[in-house]
Amino acid sequence: MTDGLGLIGLGRLGRVRAEIAARRVPGARLVAVHDIDTDRNAATAAEFGAAAVESVEGLVGHPDVDGVIVATPTPLHVAPVTAVAEAGKPLFCEKPLASTLDDTRQLVDTIDGAGIVCQIGFIRRHDPDHIEARQLIADGR
Repeated sequence: MTDGLGLIGLGRLGRVRAEIAARRVPGARLVAVHDIDTDRNAATAAEFGAAAVESVEGLVGHPDVDGVIVATPTPLHVAPVTAVAEAGKPLFCEKPLASTLDDTRQLVDTIDGAGIVCQIGFIRRHDPDHIEARQLIADGR
């Protein structure tokens, strides 16, 4: 089971993810965080009892990080998602995966090639209207 989580990106949504990872997921531990804002990085790490890591590579390579949450702004997803995939660690990435079709295709290929588990954070996927729309598309209607 993945229990040691690392979090990249500590803005508004990253802060929410830190709270969830640290306090609301049974069996999970937030063990490392990274943000380019060093003050925010240090404060968040202290608040949640995690290590403040200075780089994406340092977070992905942290010995206690079993899986990674990427909550950076969408245009900044490529580098951390690639690093997580190359490290072979499970990934939870905020939506959308990337901001361009080319970057999205590149990341899908990278994730598939690495064979990692990847979940995109899209909370509305279970809304009845979205389920119906998906079925209509699948049915060719």
